[in-house]
Amino acid sequence: MEKGDLEGAREAFENSIKLGKRLNLPAETASAYVEFGLLLEDLGDKDGAKGCFKQAQALYQGVRLDKELAVVKRHLERLAA
Repeated sequence: MEKGDLEGAREAFENSIKLGKRLNLPAETASAYVEFGLLLEDLGDKDGAKGCFKQAQALYQGVRLDKELAVVKRHLERLAA
């Protein structure tokens, strides 16, 4: 993947999310959603970022990772402002 390769980055994140789901790794999958959401936010895709953060939120809630959940909630609050 070359620097500035948005489609390559998107594909890498999507593959990471798919792998995490397939291997039943909710915390790692949530982390990939957060990172993908941050990328989308930086690119101006706030709706896409919100969707990623909401997916991460649900996964973190499911495995009771409160510290990580709090970070995701702050991201969502920032986007709502």
